[in-house]
Amino acid sequence: MVADAEATLRRVAAHGGEIVEPVHPGAAEIVALFRDPGGNLLGIYQERALGGSGPR
Repeated sequence: MVADAEATLRRVAAHGGEIVEPVHPGAAEIVALFRDPGGNLLGIYQERALGGSGPR
């Protein structure tokens, strides 16, 4: 779980990761998928109550 999904994805991309499935503004859950530089598929989740810059 992350506190700010959008900020986390920016950091992932800045460090060589590939965003596979970005956060969708209309989705009920704040989730996203990315690949690390080694090709591993990973996901992140943000609780809406934590705030951050994720969609509301």
